[in-house]
Amino acid sequence: MCNGVGSGEADVLLELRLSQAWDDSDPDALRSLYLWLLDDRAVSEHASVSLAAGPPVPGAQSGGAFELVQLAADTSLQLGALVLSYATWRRTRPGATSPEATATLTREGTTVVLASEDPEALARIVAALEPSATEITGE
Repeated sequence: MCNGVGSGEADVLLELRLSQAWDDSDPDALRSLYLWLLDDRAVSEHASVSLAAGPPVPGAQSGGAFELVQLAADTSLQLGALVLSYATWRRTRPGATSPEATATLTREGTTVVLASEDPEALARIVAALEPSATEITGE
């Protein structure tokens, strides 16, 4: 397990957040997902995986609880491998049966919701996150 992106800096930063429904049904879900991604060589060999706090909330104290899994990835990280790893992890969790138990994946300003394990839906998600998708649509 590398848990470090080569010897240089990361090429892309990804954030993976779980919906509130996960906290309600499976309080250990975020830590479980973090450990799952660390253990998945297809992910951890190409990304530094860490738990991170969310953005500061006005009026709140800093240094709150971990709210997301952050991946500092090199260009060789296959987004399909990351999405597949999440979908596989999701099937192992008791809270996965809730339709509200989703995750959001953000890459360079593009955010997608991971709400299904359907292969076609996952393929569309990966396509939406690829850099060429923005260039093609002009968005």
